[in-house]
Amino acid sequence: MPSSQPSPAAAAATPAIPFAKNTTEYQTYVKLRKLVAARKPEQKPRILVYTDIDQDYDDLLAIIFLAEMHRMGAIELAGCVANHHPVDQRAMFLKTVLQLLGLPNVPVGKGTYGVQDRTAYAGDLFYGLKNTTFIDMAKDASFEPGSTLIKRLAAKTGESAGDGKPVTPPLTVLLLSTLQDIGEFFDTQKENPNFLRTNFDKFISQGGYTISPTGGLAACMDMTNNQFHPAQTANYTSRLASLNLRSDAWSREAAKAARMPGRFIQDLFPLGPIGKHLSWQWMRQEFKFFWDPLNIPFMEHLNVDWYLNTRLGLAVNSPEFNQLKASQLTFLGVAPKIKTIAYDCCAAVGAVGDDFMRAMGILAAADRLPAYNRAPSHNHRVFGDKPTDLGGIRAAPLARTMEAFLRGSLLATRDAAEALVCSAAVRHSAATYRMSLALFDEQVLPPLRTYRAHQARARVLARKTEGAEDAAGRAQLAAQAREETGRAAAQMAVLMPLVRAAGLTEVPGPEEIPYELMYGAVESQVERVVQKEK
Repeated sequence: MPSSQPSPAAAAATPAIPFAKNTTEYQTYVKLRKLVAARKPEQKPRILVYTDIDQDYDDLLAIIFLAEMHRMGAIELAGCVANHHPVDQRAMFLKTVLQLLGLPNVPVGKGTYGVQDRTAYAGDLFYGLKNTTFIDMAKDASFEPGSTLIKRLAAKTGESAGDGKPVTPPLTVLLLSTLQDIGEFFDTQKENPNFLRTNFDKFISQGGYTISPTGGLAACMDMTNNQFHPAQTANYTSRLASLNLRSDAWSREAAKAARMPGRFIQDLFPLGPIGKHLSWQWMRQEFKFFWDPLNIPFMEHLNVDWYLNTRLGLAVNSPEFNQLKASQLTFLGVAPKIKTIAYDCCAAVGAVGDDFMRAMGILAAADRLPAYNRAPSHNHRVFGDKPTDLGGIRAAPLARTMEAFLRGSLLATRDAAEALVCSAAVRHSAATYRMSLALFDEQVLPPLRTYRAHQARARVLARKTEGAEDAAGRAQLAAQAREETGRAAAQMAVLMPLVRAAGLTEVPGPEEIPYELMYGAVESQVERVVQKEK
């Protein structure tokens, strides 16, 4: 009678679960194993990722998650494209991350500059791409253009190695950054729309759009990824709609609802060199996200209300929200309350497939999805558009799933990663500045803050002027915009002598704001209060 036990070869081929059997994480992995075993080969997603990795930590979390899905056989991570200036360093950083996660052969392409207005999105490298160890490790690597990588991977659709092996499934494209690359790729296929229909399974973006009843799409332009290159964002959504290509958009409310505690990301810190990198980056990024809304918002909507709601998870106008908003906010005071929010990782979860999300309890059954996500007239869905309507997504299982596989990914690869790069040897370069912290705080910041505020209000009024429906309203708004522009010019006259005295020739951009010096002044205290809270 044949043995019911798997052969040694089959057992060896089964990826190990990096948790003890009596843990909930182990049971989560068992669900994944069952899903993978039940799938047909053509149901395994083949994924190409576009990422501005190390712009924020959530891109890195998405790659960590996808690497574990690849290791467990749930997906094929077919390739990655690093985009958004500076792409050379971003590609090198990504190549090393993939190697540390056990994926040295996943191809990495170099993408576009990523922004339409290069003056509006100047360099801002306070906490991003400072890991000299990771970047230097891949300095001799070669990278093909992202524009050729996507064509090469898509062209493999339908191929087979023969001997009864399955054919290569269509490509799933996961977009976690600027939409310039995919928009320009769509432009190259204007005369060949069947290539898009045949060689691609789905396009999944972290951002957002609205869907009309007939399948028309309009990008949500208050989403950061959509704002980087508005023309190609519009091109991307227009082509999705006109060709009715399958697409999902993961909007911000899904990630906000699935926030993880701050202690979760701290649990990743001891897990190898990638954890060591996160330990350096996490609070620096959070410091910038705290400082900007209180002083010079990166975008108009990224204000104090945004900070309290998004980074701390406080409901707008809740008692604690109102209490903190009325108080003199300090980073030391809010640091223990900071949550882990993983926008890009949520979209990565969606790329693994509806069957995966349902196995994990994340996605409602097809007949229980809201009408806009199961319309027979189009192939588009949006998740997380409103706090009260996540499009059929359950936030708690989404958070638990991310936690299990993020931790599992680093646990499973820690020893091999340490053999490549010892955590203790990971080094980061510190940003340098031409201004002292005292000079910036006492002389430059007050007029700079006022100048930027007038600039921002003038931009808002200019946009309102364009959208005004009547001539009288347009004239009134235009006059207000001119007044704000005049106030900005007057403040510039106050600011520039101080800027020149500080050794600069122009108004400081983000790269000249001494974030590292400001964070360094409170770093040791922040580490103590966060560890105490943990």
